[in-house]
Amino acid sequence: MQRACSTRLLVALAILGSACSQREASPSHFDARQGHPEPAARMEERKAESREDYTRIVENAVVATSTDAVSTFSIDVDTAAYSNMRRFLRDGTLPPADAVRIEELINYFTYDYERPTGDEPFAVHAEVAPCPWASDHQLMRIGLAARALDESAVPTRNLVFLLDVSGSMNDPDKLPLLQRGLGMLVDTLREGDRVSIVVYAGASGVVLEPTSDKAEIMAALQRLRPAAPPAVPASSWPIVSPRVASCRAASTA
Repeated sequence: MQRACSTRLLVALAILGSACSQREASPSHFDARQGHPEPAARMEERKAESREDYTRIVENAVVATSTDAVSTFSIDVDTAAYSNMRRFLRDGTLPPADAVRIEELINYFTYDYERPTGDEPFAVHAEVAPCPWASDHQLMRIGLAARALDESAVPTRNLVFLLDVSGSMNDPDKLPLLQRGLGMLVDTLREGDRVSIVVYAGASGVVLEPTSDKAEIMAALQRLRPAAPPAVPASSWPIVSPRVASCRAASTA
């Protein structure tokens, strides 16, 4: 399984590298739905329509390991770039270059790494393979595996979600997406885990008091609506309590 995942990821990296090179060399934009380049004019229209902005990714320079043999990397795991890139492709367009974060694409997958033994806090696994798009280079994958967590030993969770329900959240990939994502989280809650919801911006207050009732949590999520424009009666706004809460996620023993 581990070898299969490695092969799949290297192929994915090759495709991304090729796509980036083609984007730099051609003014056209690939339309995934039609299977041919999209006119440059339409590409500019898409950019103008989008309000999304991404921090510029600066490629690391090549260094000589004979003089600089140290490399550092973070051990936290982010995976959002994979889903974001998939969203662009499903919409028939390539993602902005700065939205493609290779490390998050790799971390999206689950690996069958051996766990640490003895007193070691984590295990290290490394694999080297030829670079698909540069034959004179090699890729090295370093994987870390921490101790398996015993879910039965984890204290019950008290999760407080502070959600933006302003008018700017009235897009399919904003509040509706957040509702679906939190709904998936609700499915993973254990007995005793509690959830409460507070909203701000379009409306302010407590939407859901702390509860372990999954049906009640889902109902509260479905009631959330972005702030209504002036022409829409206030009766359609989210139903909230008058008080405003300052909240954070916490665990209870």
